[in-house]
Amino acid sequence: MDYGSGDGNGLPLYADRRLLSYGLSNFDRPFIANVAALYEIPVARRMSNPVLRAVLGHWNVSSTITFASGAPSGVGFNTVQGTDLIGGGDGQRINVNGNPNLGYGTRNGDRFFDTSVFSAPAVGYIGNASRQVIRGPGQNQWDLAAFKDFHIGQERVKIQIRGEFYNAFNHTQWSGLDTTARFDLPTGRQTNTLFGTATGDRGARVIQLAMRVSF
Repeated sequence: MDYGSGDGNGLPLYADRRLLSYGLSNFDRPFIANVAALYEIPVARRMSNPVLRAVLGHWNVSSTITFASGAPSGVGFNTVQGTDLIGGGDGQRINVNGNPNLGYGTRNGDRFFDTSVFSAPAVGYIGNASRQVIRGPGQNQWDLAAFKDFHIGQERVKIQIRGEFYNAFNHTQWSGLDTTARFDLPTGRQTNTLFGTATGDRGARVIQLAMRVSF
């Protein structure tokens, strides 16, 4: 928790600083787990056929797996008419009328948080949203590699065949959200059709194959 996560973040001049500034740090994560592993597949250890043992034996699988919570994020707004609703000072925040965070199994790229709980503040009212309102996308990243060494000529030459699979299971990794509402003041209707949707990702699965010769 802090009043600002960047160098030079100031405090509000007039409004309650706990309302406008105090909240989760921008880099807060409830959990981050990184798992690194190396495993030799034992499938060919007991094979009597030397050719099969040479081809199928001594394959290694390595992994770098990351599970991480998303970062906190604020939610902003503007208006269709461009009206100044506060007239200066410390600025204005959106109104939050409920919990916008959806459960893990109910959010997706088209609706990552509940946009129905937001509304425009009244003229001259600062709004009730805190600095951090929602938690953004987390990570569920599996990077895997499989490799095997072949020795040639009394082990003076070594050939390694390697396959690397980044985001191996092609799990969608959202990286950005549209967090700016747009209100039509006469009707109070929210008109930004992208509000609450995912706007970027960390990339699809990438497969890389390589052969290395050492001598």
